[in-house]
Amino acid sequence: MTTDNPAKQLYLLRHALTLPAEAGQEDRKRALAPKGVEDAKALAKVMGLKGYLPDSVLCSPAVRTRQTLEPLEARIGNVEISYPAILYSGSAGDLLAAIQNIGPAFDRLLLISHNPSIGQLARVLAGGGGESLFQRVQNGFKPGTLAVYSFAGDDWGDLGPQSAEIVDFMDALDYNAPATPARWT
Repeated sequence: MTTDNPAKQLYLLRHALTLPAEAGQEDRKRALAPKGVEDAKALAKVMGLKGYLPDSVLCSPAVRTRQTLEPLEARIGNVEISYPAILYSGSAGDLLAAIQNIGPAFDRLLLISHNPSIGQLARVLAGGGGESLFQRVQNGFKPGTLAVYSFAGDDWGDLGPQSAEIVDFMDALDYNAPATPARWT
């Protein structure tokens, strides 16, 4: 927990890029593509550099969300991680309810889930922040996207539509772009 900043921070993360489903494969068992693994590692590094380290994690039980979390686990140490089944197929409202049930004990919460629900929740929560960040949230939530929110409430139970300020937004092109983009060579 932090005491320096009274605001809580919420990190919404869509799992990184996945492999296509194989014939007859259960969707929950789809794994990250090699590019997705690379993106997850790069994102974990950036989250560490920016201090976006949760003290509690809610992660969908799907293979791809767990794999997205793996590189970050070494940076966050021994924090509370839970895998509620509702994060796999739930609606944006279900994801919000999972957050609201966390209670006041944790100040920095990471939720890792799937589209369309996580993207819908990201749009619903945005009640303030820079215009460019707000616009990026409205434009979609690609694989590996992280949206960072500041929430002034004391209890996650008070989080609701338009009650959080978006303070950062990154997708894989932001944190894992080549040093020299191909179009510049």
